[in-house]
Amino acid sequence: IFQVGSVLLALLWLVGPRAGRTRLDGLLGLYLLGTALPLVGLGKVGSNHNHWMEFAAAGAVVATASLWAAAATRWRALAGGLVLALHVGAVVPLVDVTVLKGVWEQRGVAAIAPDAARAAGFAGVVERVRAEPREVIANPLDVIVLAGRPVLLEPYLFSIFHSQGLWSPEPIVERLCTGGVGLVVTNYPLEQFNPAYHDYTHWPAPVYRAMLEAFARESEAGGRFLYVPRSGGPDPAASDGVCARYRG
Repeated sequence: IFQVGSVLLALLWLVGPRAGRTRLDGLLGLYLLGTALPLVGLGKVGSNHNHWMEFAAAGAVVATASLWAAAATRWRALAGGLVLALHVGAVVPLVDVTVLKGVWEQRGVAAIAPDAARAAGFAGVVERVRAEPREVIANPLDVIVLAGRPVLLEPYLFSIFHSQGLWSPEPIVERLCTGGVGLVVTNYPLEQFNPAYHDYTHWPAPVYRAMLEAFARESEAGGRFLYVPRSGGPDPAASDGVCARYRG
């Protein structure tokens, strides 16, 4: 729904008169069409959060070019302005500011403006991940990518693979239980719950149990919770846990 206005303006620009167009305009149109191809990936679980981005950005650029070009012709300027007005009129009521404010307050965010202290804390987490000599697991993966480290486990997707019998969690579980992983970073308290989406949990069940048994919360910074291996090894109280086979 939020893309309808920019798409209509882009179509107005693509089918409009060619007078004054340059080769760069043609490339811009091809770029927009090219960014529409990855939308096919919306059929893949999880991609609803990432495949729209470039298409939305390209659509905004072409929509702006459309409005700029429309100013030269009265009827096109009227059509472009009408599309923009209808789009804003349709989208604005969909934004529930009260709900957004409640979410911000629940997460301790008073405003949209960047929080310098939070940003500094997050930067410190990235540096901590960069300096960790052992493997690091995180959800979200941003701290790992920003630290220039390889992704050992992608949350959620590998939970799907595990449920379908396409992937074994044993190598990851062994690393968690035997000290191969030195740091786990999450954006929620790991010990409270394992979030699920469409009945698939973020962490494969054996991996989640291994993290609970073998790791303890060390600190919280930049909106992230940091967990390190328990001193003395995995929790001995979990005698029937997934780490039991690796003791001794």
